Amino acid sequence: MDLDDQWLVSQYECFEKEIADLWQLSQDELRDQVLEIAKNYLCPEISNQLYNHAIEKCQQSIESAVSTDQPNPHAHFQLGYYYQFGHGKLTVDLNKAKYHYEQAIQHNHYAAMYQICSIYDQLSPEVNGNHNVNNSIIPQRNNEKIDPNKLLYIKIKMYIKAAANGLHEKAIRDLRSHYLQHYEWTSIIDQLKAQYEEQIETASTKDSNLGQIYNNLGFLECFLEWCQVVEGDEGDEPLVDFPQQAFEYFLMAGELGVPSGYMNYAFYRGYDINCIDHETDGIKNNFMVIAKYYLKAAQNGCTISWQKLYDVLKIEFKSSASKRNLLRYAHNGLKHHRFSDILFAVANSIMTQDDIEGGSFSQVIQYLEEAVVACHSYATDNLRNEFLYLGFMYEQGLGVQRDNTKAAHFYAWSITTQCECTLAVCRLAKLIEKHQLYPHNITHAIKLYESTMLLIKQDVTSYAQYRLGNMFRSGRYKTIGMLPDMAEYHYDGTSNAMISLMLSGKATGAHIYHLAKMHAIGCMVDPVIEKAIGLYRETLAYFQDSDYLDRFYAIKAKLQLEGIKNCDRLDYKEEISLLHDELASLKLPSRSKLLMNVVDIIHKYISINVELNYRQPIYDKLITELNDQPNATTYYHLGNLYFRGKNFQHFEPALAMEYLSKAHEMNHPLAKFDMLHLYGCQEKGDDKSFFYKITKSAEESAEVELLMILDAAYQCDRRALPFIRKRLELFHAWKIAVDNTIKRYKNDLISEDKIKSISPVNLARLYLELGYLMMVKNFDKDHLSENIISEIKNYFKKADSYNGKNVNFFMGQLYELVDSSERKSNNISQRAINYYEQILKTGNLHLSSVIANYYVNEGNDINHQHNHNIFDLLQQSYQLGFTDATGQLSMIYLDGRCGITQNFEQFIQLAEATLAASYDTNNVDNNYLYYHLAFTYYHYSHADDRFKRAAHFCALDISQQLKDGRTRCLVAKMLEKKYLSSNDIMDAIKVYVSALYLNDDLSGYIHYRLGKLRSNLKEIEIYNLSLAKQHFLRAYHYMISVKATKLTSKCRDMYHLGRMFQYGYGIDRSITTAKEWYQKCLACKQNSTNIFGRHLVTYYAKKAGKQLDIIEQNTPHYQ
Repeated sequence: MDLDDQWLVSQYECFEKEIADLWQLSQDELRDQVLEIAKNYLCPEISNQLYNHAIEKCQQSIESAVSTDQPNPHAHFQLGYYYQFGHGKLTVDLNKAKYHYEQAIQHNHYAAMYQICSIYDQLSPEVNGNHNVNNSIIPQRNNEKIDPNKLLYIKIKMYIKAAANGLHEKAIRDLRSHYLQHYEWTSIIDQLKAQYEEQIETASTKDSNLGQIYNNLGFLECFLEWCQVVEGDEGDEPLVDFPQQAFEYFLMAGELGVPSGYMNYAFYRGYDINCIDHETDGIKNNFMVIAKYYLKAAQNGCTISWQKLYDVLKIEFKSSASKRNLLRYAHNGLKHHRFSDILFAVANSIMTQDDIEGGSFSQVIQYLEEAVVACHSYATDNLRNEFLYLGFMYEQGLGVQRDNTKAAHFYAWSITTQCECTLAVCRLAKLIEKHQLYPHNITHAIKLYESTMLLIKQDVTSYAQYRLGNMFRSGRYKTIGMLPDMAEYHYDGTSNAMISLMLSGKATGAHIYHLAKMHAIGCMVDPVIEKAIGLYRETLAYFQDSDYLDRFYAIKAKLQLEGIKNCDRLDYKEEISLLHDELASLKLPSRSKLLMNVVDIIHKYISINVELNYRQPIYDKLITELNDQPNATTYYHLGNLYFRGKNFQHFEPALAMEYLSKAHEMNHPLAKFDMLHLYGCQEKGDDKSFFYKITKSAEESAEVELLMILDAAYQCDRRALPFIRKRLELFHAWKIAVDNTIKRYKNDLISEDKIKSISPVNLARLYLELGYLMMVKNFDKDHLSENIISEIKNYFKKADSYNGKNVNFFMGQLYELVDSSERKSNNISQRAINYYEQILKTGNLHLSSVIANYYVNEGNDINHQHNHNIFDLLQQSYQLGFTDATGQLSMIYLDGRCGITQNFEQFIQLAEATLAASYDTNNVDNNYLYYHLAFTYYHYSHADDRFKRAAHFCALDISQQLKDGRTRCLVAKMLEKKYLSSNDIMDAIKVYVSALYLNDDLSGYIHYRLGKLRSNLKEIEIYNLSLAKQHFLRAYHYMISVKATKLTSKCRDMYHLGRMFQYGYGIDRSITTAKEWYQKCLACKQNSTNIFGRHLVTYYAKKAGKQLDIIEQNTPHYQ
């Protein structure tokens, strides 16, 4: 037992004592009480409605299958299950259940094979070894007597088939239990094994029937070995020394056309003590082999293996697995078996997709609602989290109306089905604790929290202990025996568990958030605010690429960070008080609920039609160029479109490779690197249908990729460096490939005969690549030693002595690496830029984008000639397809910088082209364009659907970041002005208030808009003069006292101060003061010549000028 296990047992013993002292209950009695507590919150009508819908779908599918002669065994299986247990509108009917199971079994439905055995149990309990049964009470079909011995034989064979064809966990466990306890079972299983061995020895033909025997025999070999091993704690499976012959049987089964043989090979290898890797870095080689065989099984027709592959890739390959491919794998698994765990996998994948094509909240709800009434596959060890997530969606109002009663129902349903999803237990307990449910009984919440400790799992008990620690510490429940000094061991347990989870890489956003909160308030850990801030920031990272449970805690972390940042402000209490009043008016219990509610409001405005409207013309233009006069960039964009499935075109890897190869032949600087993504690897679980070419092993893949990446680097592609570093971090095969290449190059360079046989050009390249690989390999812990730097420079100098091409690029790469580590910054250094400019002077335009972006971002465009050079560089980069340069070029047109006249149409065209061509999202972030596109559509476009487009880009931006509230304000204003489909003015207030919680420099403006809304008599539903006055006062305070740092923000605040004084919004009216603020706003334009986002200054300065004209004409204008 390791230290973590010892600590858990100690905590468990403390829990036992606590339960006994507080409630005088044993563990079993507490479990029983928790079930009774959960029943209080169930709403049977909700469950029955979902069951009835599922029943009707099954019946329709079966009828359709009959008419089309395309069997649907899973529909039969699921309907049989509903009859067996009398779900929904059905009453229990074992004969109908048995009939439907038999129909499914005719098509080898492994779960039906297991489930029908439970029907046999109900028809004849003797088959489980109980022979003292009154046969008169056993229902018989057609008065046919059931032979218990024959039935037992059939049942055992069914179990073996369920286990061998579907890894059915319950079948395996039942077989083990009865094999060890009942002689009859032991005897029949041993007889079957001998029978299978004889059939293999005497087989005259090798076909799938023989393959099934091999598969069954391989399972029994593993099963019997497993029976000799003492099981560990639940969830902690022991490693087993499985017979090598079992793996040979599985492979033979696969070769004979039984794909589940490959699945079994992968599964049992994962628990074989002889196959476990002992590496501590990267993805273990054994997981690659497992992925390879799960993939092979899935591709050959074993559909449940798609789910197994999905799990391996998501858990073990999470740093490198494509989320799109994961979603495809999950969808593949649904084609034949709509099990609850596969349905949940699809729902969860949709929730974590960044791509607009991923899906919507309504789709997630549909999959989750189907999952809660579907059967589990029992081929995976995944918990039934669909109840938790569906409850969470209702609790937060994501895709559905917020409803705590329904949320509690799904949390309680999770408890009563005993699916051991303890986070669902905790969510129910918290709703009770926070007085969000009736009946409200605080002892219910306490017992629910305490019940989670019975599972002895760090990841699920830590949160419950945190909540219990808070409850004990508060002293509010002394009357029931919860004394403050009892909080200590709960907090101690929480911190130990969460730190352990973080060290093991298993921590979620929730774990990190609560550890941060403990540091912030000093609960059994040092009250170090700097530590809390670091952990909150770490939690913030979960807002991207995560499901909405982790995003919820990222939002809470953001709120905590803003509270810490502003806690010393004298006026902060007034701000918080006003925001609490707004929350109360919105009938929302907390600020985190508000921000989650806004996620749902905003998500509705993501539009697939808007994406089509701007992407399709770009694709059409490329096709026109292809048919007319294609260039390298034409081929480059088409290659990427056909590989990545962007623009909703067909996914065609072969065509993608054809176009990218042509782009590379025409010297396109990005094509070679992008060709890398068309190569997959079986051992990484890559399906051949997604790639141009698949390598068999990780070693082969590394060798192919390394050659291509060195070629890309030689063409001055900066993406090569982070790519190699990431691969070295993840895959041991890459370390071998790099080491072998370095060794080979060094051997070549010490052989005079070899040097003489190499041309000067190739010799120079060899020196460059050797230095480059030494640089990447030895960059340890963000540092290169002086000796290594000196060795690398010598290689580059040698290359230069042979007139090596692009030596300056490799020197620039060296200084990018060295300078970034010294400055602790990812920004490119001036030394690197100096080398890259030398490349540019030779006529090589491949680095024009890097140089132009450097000077634009550094704000060095200070004279006309320099402006002209930057604009030319960006134009050249745009023509080559560099999306970062295209984005910067679009902003120059929008701002009217670099001597270019402001042009809104050109900006929209280039900005949308940037987003449409943003293939490499990991290396280029063009999300800043979302706000500027939305702003331009809102204020300057004449398109009929301009507001729909503006809201779409706002929604995309808001869904991906918590830093900037500008897009929130813009979409709120469209809601306020009723330019969008929603007619609920409360949505506008919610979005405005959510932006206030982000607390950037928009606070004054937001308060101004809320003051206008709350004082608008035309909106009687939200009219509140008291709140309006407070908002106007806060607006004035922020704009006057809290000085904005950005010129764009200063200009905006000056304009609105002018408005407030001109019309007396919340302050005494003063035309003179209004004119002063308008004039200051107008003056900002003179100082904005070269700033990024200059168009915002121009916009407000123009509005200020108009107001000054109105004042001069002495005709005050009122909105």
